[in-house]
Amino acid sequence: MPVRLEDLEGVLEKLREELAEFTAAVGRKDAAQVALEFGDILFTLVNVARFSGVHPKRHWPSRSKNSSTGSARWRKSSRTAAGPGIHTAKRKRPDLGNHQI
Repeated sequence: MPVRLEDLEGVLEKLREELAEFTAAVGRKDAAQVALEFGDILFTLVNVARFSGVHPKRHWPSRSKNSSTGSARWRKSSRTAAGPGIHTAKRKRPDLGNHQI
């Protein structure tokens, strides 16, 4: 059955599908497919925002009502993603076998 992209539930279903495909590609250590699936996830998230009435620029942490809280949350998530003692811009890519993303 094809996924319907006419409403939020259909788009969320598509997001679940894309996440499963991304997870499978990561499990296979298929760097090229990981990159493609990641792009599909981003595209689908744009549709999630569109169907849920969210404008990304209006809801970005630095533009929230309490921008200091939003900015602090963003900095904390960036540090968490980078790992302890690693600057975000210089973090190493995960080992995906012989392929590089």
